[in-house]
Amino acid sequence: MGQADTASVIPLTGQGAPHDPDPLAAVERYWQGLRATPHAPTGDVRLDPRGFSGALSDSFIAEAITASEIRICIAGQRLEALAGTPLRGLPLSVLFLPEARPTLARAVRRTLAGTPARLGLIASQGPFRPGLRAGLVLLPLGNGPCRRVLGALSAAQPPSRRACRFRIDMEKGPPGPAQPLLRIVQGGKAGT
Repeated sequence: MGQADTASVIPLTGQGAPHDPDPLAAVERYWQGLRATPHAPTGDVRLDPRGFSGALSDSFIAEAITASEIRICIAGQRLEALAGTPLRGLPLSVLFLPEARPTLARAVRRTLAGTPARLGLIASQGPFRPGLRAGLVLLPLGNGPCRRVLGALSAAQPPSRRACRFRIDMEKGPPGPAQPLLRIVQGGKAGT
């Protein structure tokens, strides 16, 4: 491979970029930045993985296979470690217990209709071990109905065993606009 051939290659491993302590928030910030541009994505969105490089290992891109099911096109290494298998070509639902799949299908349906979703997850880690807590965010790639989804699934700690299957612990609303870290209060000294 010559120098001209490698000029457009973007490494997807996230090497050199520290792992983001909150991968879901990092992916949401990147997605909100896409939507805030003057020419917000309306069709085929081109993603730049450098925009969420600290969360690449927890991220995935998926495409619709039905109105309520998505197939993973590409997935990060930490996500595949949670699954215990390569995820390319598999439906997102393989990461979930059968009883969680109807709730997941509703979240996917809403996302494909244009509304982002965030879910709290938990997986059993075996007897005498606390459940593995995780979060999932599903973000539509386009304004209005779409066929592709940018997502992230991140666990609080590495799994104690391979092939985690999650149940949905709580369903949260769509991510809102980023909130400021500090609130600035106008005015002078407080009254005495």
